[in-house]
Amino acid sequence: MASGEKAKKICVDHVNVRVSIAFLVVKLIVADVLTTIVLVILYSALYSTGLQQFISVDDSSFGLVSLILLSLIESVLTTYVVVEWVNEYYEISPHGIDHKRGVIFKKVEHYGLQNIKQISISQSVLGKIFNYGTLTLFDWRLDKCAELYAVHNPVRYVRILEELLPNVDEQKDTVGSVEEDDEDETSA
Repeated sequence: MASGEKAKKICVDHVNVRVSIAFLVVKLIVADVLTTIVLVILYSALYSTGLQQFISVDDSSFGLVSLILLSLIESVLTTYVVVEWVNEYYEISPHGIDHKRGVIFKKVEHYGLQNIKQISISQSVLGKIFNYGTLTLFDWRLDKCAELYAVHNPVRYVRILEELLPNVDEQKDTVGSVEEDDEDETSA
């Protein structure tokens, strides 16, 4: 940056935080496996009960109809999983944190920031590998914790929350340390 230029600061009124995409991928794989298992169960039930005689299973149109039906079911299931993931997120703003979710029936849980006194991060080994973790916010007034479950890049959002809450205590329960990650980011 030239010496005469001023650094431009970008201001936003909120940040959306989603569950890690790793969980979306796992849900899609599970949906695919379950659809395959259902197909295998239906075919084995068809052959074990002798019903294949009545519906002429050897007919190629039966296989085509089965494939189209299976593709339709899998497409609907995949679409639902993705739409559900897109519609569930945490919205962090200076006024609080809103957990918004629901595809058809929308639900919003609001957590005020004024009483948050402690933030903790927990990451498993897989969380460290895929860069996701759970943020736990302690509300001292309600004596209750709110969790931002399995969010992508939890350290980034702790920093954002620390800017919004300068007097908050931070506690880390991670595999490896956040300081090591900071050094890796600055050296890259």
